[in-house]
Amino acid sequence: MMNPLPRLLFALTLTSGLAWGGEGPLPVHVDAYDANILYTGHFDRRDPAGPKCAWSACAASLRFSGSAVNLRLSESGGQARGQKGVNQWQVVLDGQPVQVLAPPQGEGVYRIASDLAPGEHRIELVRRTEGSLGVSQIRGFELSQGGTPLPPQARGRLIETIGDSIVCGYGNEAATPEESFSSATENAYMSFGAIAARAVQADYSSLCWTGMMLRGLQRSAASLFLKNSPAHMAPDADFFRAIPDAVLIHLGTNDFAKGNPEEQAWSDAYKTLIARVRARYPRAIIYLATSPMLTDYWPEGQKTWSTHALYLRTIVSDLHQSGELNVRSIVFPTQRKEDGIGADWHPSVNTHKKMADTWAQALKKDLKW
Repeated sequence: MMNPLPRLLFALTLTSGLAWGGEGPLPVHVDAYDANILYTGHFDRRDPAGPKCAWSACAASLRFSGSAVNLRLSESGGQARGQKGVNQWQVVLDGQPVQVLAPPQGEGVYRIASDLAPGEHRIELVRRTEGSLGVSQIRGFELSQGGTPLPPQARGRLIETIGDSIVCGYGNEAATPEESFSSATENAYMSFGAIAARAVQADYSSLCWTGMMLRGLQRSAASLFLKNSPAHMAPDADFFRAIPDAVLIHLGTNDFAKGNPEEQAWSDAYKTLIARVRARYPRAIIYLATSPMLTDYWPEGQKTWSTHALYLRTIVSDLHQSGELNVRSIVFPTQRKEDGIGADWHPSVNTHKKMADTWAQALKKDLKW
């Protein structure tokens, strides 16, 4: 069993400039590029010091034998919704979420598991927060005396999401909609995409950004797709190392927030994005999702949820008629007050669970999983 630790693990900065969290260094070093470390999500592997990521839910996992494990991690820090902050990481031990790591800016070494029973274990770090909070760099792991890294066991399935703040898990752990953004209440590990992935025993990657739109902003979906991180314009050779079996695009919340966009231009932009996804993922099923934040009662008279859903159905129909048959629409109803509402009126974890179940059922049916 693992010793109980506080929910949030913070680092203590030493005079050397390197931060330590926990009980100090461990003797067995596992290099950041060791073949036994499994990285999921989009990482930039150009820096020899270690892979970098900034997208939500990027993850690093290690199977090992040993009684304790440290993580070596560097954080650039960033700013989201006017608030400076750093990323938070979900620590998952043997399939169970056990701690949240909230490192400070800079490089640090953190004790993430200790007093483990003899035998094999799997430790996983999943980034809970989105790209605006900075770039993370995995610098490797450390194991206790006699510890041994073991070959990874990839699940052999991969699903991916592309979308807005809902995809990121913005505010899903907030208690009320009156709360504003906080890194402490954004949890991509409990976003619908990540929950669905666990339900179908798949690995998961995500390309999401708060405020992402199809048209009208620099950080549109088309401009962000293909990037190692929101801060880097071009991908490296490893960006498409893993090809997903299914991709869900969740866009429209921000485009429709103040009223319905003109259908032809908006739909053409969506089709352009689908074509880019298809060029990179030729065999993936592509799902086009409605938004639980859109409603048919606000803005008054606009029926934004129904209009958005109609646009998506029409896009799917047009693509089917053109011979692109591996595209589906998927319906996420407007969120319900009874399920709780997260920060700034974003979906709660309960709503994310319902969305995840909808997608997981579709994946099981369509992919025979």
